[in-house]
Amino acid sequence: MPNKGVGKRRKAVSPVIATLLLIAIAVAVAIIAYSWVTGLAGGLMGGGGQQVTHQLVLEAYDHRQTGANQSITISVRYVGPASSVTISKAYYDGHDASLTQTTINIGTSQPLTLTLPSNVARGTSHVITLVTSDGAKIQFSVIAGRTG
Repeated sequence: MPNKGVGKRRKAVSPVIATLLLIAIAVAVAIIAYSWVTGLAGGLMGGGGQQVTHQLVLEAYDHRQTGANQSITISVRYVGPASSVTISKAYYDGHDASLTQTTINIGTSQPLTLTLPSNVARGTSHVITLVTSDGAKIQFSVIAGRTG
């Protein structure tokens, strides 16, 4: 007696059902990717901590001194929002510029003298970064060999 199942083709899933399955899988993958990306973006944007809003205004600077052991004197005014701010570090083009820790009360100006880490050519632009005791960074641009 011959086996009736041998040689007989069995039909697979119909093309309509196969198309629906592929669409469902694509939608599921898209939802998973969207959830992952929004979770990643939320973690990157939301983890910044407390915003620091100290505002210092550069009133004047004297950068005429050049040569060995040069320095720059800047006058900054603290405009708020706290009653005072403490400047703990200073950088000149990203290099440490020695500075004694200084506290500035709101509405007052304070001259600061920074010792520069290296020789600076006249007429070149440089960035001074002041760092407060709570981590705020305030940047100013100055030109060597000038006052402003």
